[in-house]
Amino acid sequence: MRLRSVGWMLAAAAFTACAGGRIGGGGPLEYRALVFAAPAGASADSVASVVRRSAGDLVLIVSPADSAWFSGVARGTTLHLSGPSGQPPLRLGFLAGKPVGDTTLMLPVAGGRPLLVHDALYQPQKQRYVDLMLVRVDSATSASAAARALLTYVASDVMQNAAVVLGLVAPSTAIGDSVATAIRPLFVDARQCGDGKTPAPIISPVHVLFGPETMIRCDEVRLLTAVGSPVFAHFTIGAKQ
Repeated sequence: MRLRSVGWMLAAAAFTACAGGRIGGGGPLEYRALVFAAPAGASADSVASVVRRSAGDLVLIVSPADSAWFSGVARGTTLHLSGPSGQPPLRLGFLAGKPVGDTTLMLPVAGGRPLLVHDALYQPQKQRYVDLMLVRVDSATSASAAARALLTYVASDVMQNAAVVLGLVAPSTAIGDSVATAIRPLFVDARQCGDGKTPAPIISPVHVLFGPETMIRCDEVRLLTAVGSPVFAHFTIGAKQ
């Protein structure tokens, strides 16, 4: 089932959410997100072990491994696998609850190669939604063009009341930083987590972003000393900002 179709079906029931910095009813929801750039040769068991030890419940994985490897990671956790999408050298996948819908697409970019996007929508509570996205930018695509394509996609295909955690895979740190800066009106770099003034000293092949700020807050971010040096981020959804 395509995420776009799911979004249209759910929009009528969900448009009343997000009032006063909260999403729907009930208290804030807390999540422990892990973002892996798992290297070639990393065992599925070792990655699953990190997920279990950190109690990760939103896991974004970028890896050159095949579908069987991703399935092996999922079997080692209590989480549901979405994906993987794409072909070598990198595939994209999520481990979380069971998604309401997910999709993979090649997003057209003006004057450049398409962006590979893997996108999954989750509904942890009535009128509360979490959207996980992984986006791969091709080396032949400019940062400005990639940012424009991504912002257009979010505006047209992502539910307005969904809190988004976005993993951005770029061919270089400089390009990743440029895309992250260009989409700042909607997404915050997780390196600005906490007080938002002192960037966390995080160097990772995957840029971690979140937004919009009225729906999701980052409380902590750090690198774990584990296979793939995953980024760990603690998010609160629906808390007063």
